[in-house]
Amino acid sequence: MSRIWGRVAALAAAGGLIAASGAIPAEATTASYSITIAAKVKAPPVTKDKFVLYKGINGFGTATIHGQVSGAITGDVVTLLAKPFGAKRFASVGTADLTVTNGSAPYSFTVRPTRATAYRAQVKTGTQVDATSTTQTVYVLLSAAKYKFLPNKCSRTSCTSTLKAWLNVPAAAYKSETTKHTYLYAAVGHPRIPSVYTLSRGTVSKPRKISATRFELTLRWHIKVSTTRRTSWRVNFCEKDTESRDGMNLPGHHGCGNRTVSVKRADKYIG
Repeated sequence: MSRIWGRVAALAAAGGLIAASGAIPAEATTASYSITIAAKVKAPPVTKDKFVLYKGINGFGTATIHGQVSGAITGDVVTLLAKPFGAKRFASVGTADLTVTNGSAPYSFTVRPTRATAYRAQVKTGTQVDATSTTQTVYVLLSAAKYKFLPNKCSRTSCTSTLKAWLNVPAAAYKSETTKHTYLYAAVGHPRIPSVYTLSRGTVSKPRKISATRFELTLRWHIKVSTTRRTSWRVNFCEKDTESRDGMNLPGHHGCGNRTVSVKRADKYIG
């Protein structure tokens, strides 16, 4: 995941997945009905994957699941179904009455997932399931409660840049996320910062547990500086994504661990 992206967002609000209860009804579809589903999030998508930030504030921790029902009649109800990471089946997390105009009606639900969660929507007439949407998944990234750069310590030929970060992670993913290898990156220029990060020398502390959902890291980059020109740098760090194992961050590989990665790409997301 992109640690720096998470820090910049400065996320610290409490949150949790909307409580789920009940089992998904047997699917049935009435020919005249159809229902769409989509997710709206504040952060820009990465490779079309939409995500929120765990315990994110200022709108970064929630998603809006919305869509349109066609063929609806007055009295129809939409049910939102969710299957969080690790769950075996979908379950209802909310219902809403439809306001129908000419057989069409919009719907919308606000959700705060804590790990990757798949959503579906169903339209019902009474207990009859008229139509079920396709699946929309919302992913969840780790976030920072806060972060702080300490003053640089420099000699004639090198500088040490130190960052202290306090990170939020769901309790269920604490062990898997805190035992990963952390990769340090730096883009160092004389005087201009290059457009590419390179794996950097440095050290990362062992995670210090603050609570079941928060830990602290101290990261240090060792930067070689020019003795004749001004040296500028930019730093980043990441751990490789393991969404399929713990439901956190994004699926697939997004550059973390590569020898080099573009600054533009990594500052958006690297994992």
